[in-house]
Parts: sequence; structure tokens; C-alpha cells
Amino acid sequence: GWRAMMRIEKVVTLFSYLMLLQSTWCHDDSNTSATALQQHLAVPTYYWYTSSDWTTVINSAPKTALVVLNPDSGPGTSKDNGWVTKVQTSRKAGMRVVGYVNTNYAKIPITTVTQQIDAYYTWYSVDGIFLDCSASTCGLFELSYYMNISNFIKTKPNYTPVVTPALPANVIITNQGTQPKCEDYMTRADIVINFEDTAAAYNKYSAPSWIDSYPSYRFWHIVNSASDSSSTAQAIVAASKERNAGYIFGTDTDYNHLPDPTFWNAQLDAI
Repeated sequence: GWRAMMRIEKVVTLFSYLMLLQSTWCHDDSNTSATALQQHLAVPTYYWYTSSDWTTVINSAPKTALVVLNPDSGPGTSKDNGWVTKVQTSRKAGMRVVGYVNTNYAKIPITTVTQQIDAYYTWYSVDGIFLDCSASTCGLFELSYYMNISNFIKTKPNYTPVVTPALPANVIITNQGTQPKCEDYMTRADIVINFEDTAAAYNKYSAPSWIDSYPSYRFWHIVNSASDSSSTAQAIVAASKERNAGYIFGTDTDYNHLPDPTFWNAQLDAI
């Protein structure tokens, strides 16, 4: 009778509502999923805190998400309030600041490395550590060396205001500059720089298959010696997206200066 018809109508209405809600969920997911790659610039900011390049980088946030603090190929010998201010300004802009430590392919004594890490956290309250010249070989010594350093970094205080999978507390970056010879380094770093070379070499890029099994935010590519053109900058960013790099930095110069403004702006626009 009419009561049965009303029950059927209610069921149909509820089903339509659920289908509409589901379509909304699907629409939201497509906007926030890995299809956008969530890519950012990460910049090796190897210049003094008074440089105008720092201001340019800070103004590029949030597209630039990560910068490297490098007072003197390491933390230096004492706290410098100029760097304190730069760290605070960068963080307020929404970027994360990591301290530069050279490991010289596991040849620097761990005690020296941990002393420098302590200095960065004590003086500058950094968000993590950038381990430059990281080994890519997989001997027992190298793997133990970086695991010990990784475990030490994760014991440090958490100064990161907002922790995300892409930028966890006490983020650890290893700069092999090439593909690690084994997957084990993924348990020793949050971000691995698995390419740092020229634009010409980037054209011949290749990677082991296991790279694609990780989220893009686990990898950072640094491409130098590029030609100074907006098309080259855009091509580098496009290639990095295809190669599963969540962080990218391309330059037509060295790391002591930002790229030419045309190159820099084109790179930002492509993110």
C-alpha cells in the first residue's frame, strides 16, 4: 500500500544521498592524492644570512618547503644570532631548516658528526640534519655508521611546529648524490638525494625499480649546470615529477647563489 511506497521512496532518497556523498569523497581525494605529487622546492642555501638570496627563498614559501643551514661547512665554532634570526624567519614562512653536516662517505668520526648535530640543535633549534657526502655503498660499516647517526638524530628535541610524513620531526636527509646501491638507506633517512649532477646527466637518469615503491617525498633531486632558460627550468621540474622526486632544485649556477631570476621563477611556476 502507500506505506510500502513511502518506505521505498525513503530508501531511494537515502541511496541517492549516499551516492552523492561518495562522489564528493572521491572528488576530494582526487585533489589531495599523489596525482598532484605534492612536489616542493628544497634549496641548498649555501650563502650568508645577509644575502638577498635568502629573502628571495623565504618569499617563495610554501612552494619552497626545505632549506639547508650551512654557516661554515657545518655549524661553525659558536652561535651566531644572525643565523638564529634566519632560522626563525624561515620557519615562520612555513619552511623547514636542516643543518649541514659533511660525513665524507662515512670517513668522519661519528663523535665529530654527533658534536656538530648537537651544536645545530643547541644553537639553532633546527628541524633536522642534512648529511652531505653520504656513502652509497652497502658494506656493514657504512650501514651501521648511518644507522647510528640516524638513531642519534631521532633522540633530539622536536622543534618542528607541524610534523607531516613529508617533513617529520628531526628529518634526516642523506645526500648520496647518486642511486644508493641498496634499499637499506631508506631506513636510515627520511629523504634521500639520489641524484645530484648536471642537467646533461639528468637526461640519462636511471633508477632501480624499488625507488618507485616509495612515496615521492622520500626523494630529492638536485640538478646543476643547466642552461639559463625558463624552458629548461620547466623541463627539469617535469622530469623530476616523472622520476618520483617530491623535492627538486635546479640551477644554472653554483650553490653559492640562486639561479638567474628567469630560471628561478620558471622553476617556481612549474611546481
